[in-house]
This record gives sequence, structure tokens and C-alpha cells, in this order.
Amino acid sequence: MVSLNPEEKIYLIKRRHQIVLLFSLGPLIFISLLLVLSTIFFLTQASHWPGFLTKFLPQIPDLPFQPLILLILTILLIFLWMAIFFILMDYYLDYWIITNQKIMKVKVNGFFNQTSTVILLENIQDITILTKGFWETTLNFGDIYIQTAGAFRELVMEKIPYPEIVRQVIIEAKADAQK
Repeated sequence: MVSLNPEEKIYLIKRRHQIVLLFSLGPLIFISLLLVLSTIFFLTQASHWPGFLTKFLPQIPDLPFQPLILLILTILLIFLWMAIFFILMDYYLDYWIITNQKIMKVKVNGFFNQTSTVILLENIQDITILTKGFWETTLNFGDIYIQTAGAFRELVMEKIPYPEIVRQVIIEAKADAQK
């Protein structure tokens, strides 16, 4: 839970760029669709054990083939959906808050572990933006490295959309904090 002082004003709340979520979820959604299509195929087709297995294991034709395959596909699908849920949860529960007094990083590590990091604006010494690669340059997102003079030496805002605007907001917030 994030706690703010009564006189504290929020300037910006940021999450990672949405394309990061798409790149994380894309392969899992594709595999899930393949599993759903495979399940539908096995439900509609009469299936038998492969011939090479029946040669080596003569008792295997007595075991039900179709329910076993459907059980395996369903278990795989459940694990894929859990992975998709975990990626969505990680995306939406990791965020940065910029106020007129501090910058807070809230990160969820697993299901029941949350880390919150706070740096005061008055301790900020340097702000560096790193944009690398085709996608980051084209879609205008990148990493922001905030160097501080406090005990916590560096705060990294990963894959932030429009990092130049975020840096400008931090500079304005620091100027307001010094007034």
C-alpha cells in the first residue's frame, strides 16, 4: 500500500510500455490457442494409440487414449493461463509514482511479496535515459536511471513510455520541491 503525506501532490503514475506486455503475452497466447485447437481436434476425431507403441507394449490399446490426451492438454492449458495471469499481475502491480516530494517504485515479486523504494527529489543528482534497439526507438520508450546522493544510489524505471517527458516532469517536481 502506498502512503502519501497530506501535502503531497502526485505528478505522474507510470507503468512499463504496453508493448512490453504484448511481447510477454504474445507467445503464451499463441501456445494457448494451439492447445485449445488441439483439444477441439481430439474431441472431434477418433484417436488411437500409435502403431509403434502397440508393437512394443501390447497392453496399451486397453488404456483410453483420448481422455488421457485431453487431460494432459487441459493441465497444460491451466498452467499457461496461470502464467498469463502472473504476467498481467506483474505488469499492472509494478509502477512508479512521481510526487512533489519523492519518487516511489512499487514492485511485486511473486504473489505475496511487494517491494517499495522511495527516493527524495532533493537527493537526485543525475537523470539518464537509455533508449536502445529498434522497438524502443520507434515506439519511444526506454529506461530512466536516476542517480541519488542518498543510501539508495540508483533507481531504474524500466521500459517507460516517453522517457523525455518523464524526465521533464521529474525536473519540474524537483524544482517545486526546492521552492
